[in-house]
Amino acid sequence: MHFLDNYDTFLFDLDGLLINTEETHFKAYERTCQKRGYTLPWTFHDFIQMAHYSSTAVRDYVYQTFPKLKEEAPDWQTIHQEKTANFLALLEEGAVDFMPGAAPFLKWALDSGKSVAIVTNSLRSLVDAITVHLPLLKEVPLWLTRECYAQSKPAPDGYLLAYEKIGKRERTIGFEDTPRGIEALLQTPIQAVIISTFIYPEIERFKGKGVVHYSSFEELLWIVDSDKEKALSGSCSGAALPIS
Repeated sequence: MHFLDNYDTFLFDLDGLLINTEETHFKAYERTCQKRGYTLPWTFHDFIQMAHYSSTAVRDYVYQTFPKLKEEAPDWQTIHQEKTANFLALLEEGAVDFMPGAAPFLKWALDSGKSVAIVTNSLRSLVDAITVHLPLLKEVPLWLTRECYAQSKPAPDGYLLAYEKIGKRERTIGFEDTPRGIEALLQTPIQAVIISTFIYPEIERFKGKGVVHYSSFEELLWIVDSDKEKALSGSCSGAALPIS
């Protein structure tokens, strides 16, 4: 037995956790600016640091970097619509895939009879465009997209709604890849896990509140596979592996 067997319900974020769409969003912003004659002087890490902490940081950075662009398109919604169109084009070009270990871990959760839901800040229209390319996601029975709840993460609205819909089960675990997502989970009865290669300064504080940290789903798969091997060899003691 491993610690994941302690949970009946698995809740997942989407972008950057299960799938690599954050890289696609990054490229879409670059393409949007390039089409208008501007080259963004940033790295993917710069983008992540902005996007994971604030819903307006990317907008502020783009406008501060290119004042003329702000004069051309003072309504950010114009830029955002262009970026969305470029994002969809990149999807068609094959720019989306699962994060390392995410697909087999999600399949394991579904095949193990866990109640599974995805809670995302993405709009349903974008989700539908993504699942066309990654059909495993269509097997997830419950989706809560941005239209489903009032306030986005770090507000807990999405996770609280999922908790209500899935039956207020005590044995519920939630997986996130950003500090904003973890802050949302910490306002609920859900056990929080952060999956991230980025060593955010908040991680130690989160651990003090019971949050578990792994660098990827591949680490969690190792726990599951190791348990299977012990069971097959007859050497499984039945003791739960510690959460580290």
